Amino acid sequence: MKSSIFTQGLDKNPANYVAQSTLTFIERAALVYPQRPAVIHGSVTRTWSETYARCRHYQSAKLLSQLRRVEHNHYRSNFCGLRSCI
Repeated sequence: MKSSIFTQGLDKNPANYVAQSTLTFIERAALVYPQRPAVIHGSVTRTWSETYARCRHYQSAKLLSQLRRVEHNHYRSNFCGLRSCI
């Protein structure tokens, strides 16, 4: 296949390629388009900045829940005479 001027210099590099997860996509959208609608469901409309804030809140609550579970298992295993490898 012939190389055209439109396909030259398009190799992956830090300037034009960054792997994104769902959270990094939402973070970038919140920075670039903070007041644009991200979610429209019936009469509910949320902007990208609101969506990003909700995702961060959910993520921190989920992490806190996991930490509590680890802490609970640590103390329960010590109570039973088992050693914990945390």
